[in-house]
Amino acid sequence: MIKKNPKRPKIAIILASLLTFIVIIANIFLKIDEPIYIKIFALLFLFISCVFIVIPFFQLQKYKKKREPYFSTNKIINTGIYKITRHPQYLGYCLFVIGFALLTPHPIIIGSSFLAVLLFYIQSLYEERYCIKIFSKDYKIYMEKVPRFNIFLGLFRLFRGRKKNIS
Repeated sequence: MIKKNPKRPKIAIILASLLTFIVIIANIFLKIDEPIYIKIFALLFLFISCVFIVIPFFQLQKYKKKREPYFSTNKIINTGIYKITRHPQYLGYCLFVIGFALLTPHPIIIGSSFLAVLLFYIQSLYEERYCIKIFSKDYKIYMEKVPRFNIFLGLFRLFRGRKKNIS
């Protein structure tokens, strides 16, 4: 059952986005020579982050309300990437800033990245409270089944569930 939409919390996401912008700009101007294996590891983080950021755009488009932003859905999405993690985009944003921190581990970038990750995490908590207000116990059940950010646990639960269905 969907309740009347309360205001979606935005302050943490706005601050996290500003810090992410600072991290990107600082990466342009602050250069530190890192061993190639660390740069490859950083690029891997950046690539994986893109997967977690982009896929939800397409997945949520199917369920959005008419004339609303892509994230304004009228039901709990528990398919695709949302079977693995409750907040794939926030996870992607976290991996994105961590990738930049690994690429250029300057104190300004590391500090800004740490704060951005913390704010993305806080925003995910706000989003969960928001979703509980809208979807009530159905969202609480979803929270019990799908981890917030732990993709390894999410994949484990997904494959364990498939094994049970096959047996």
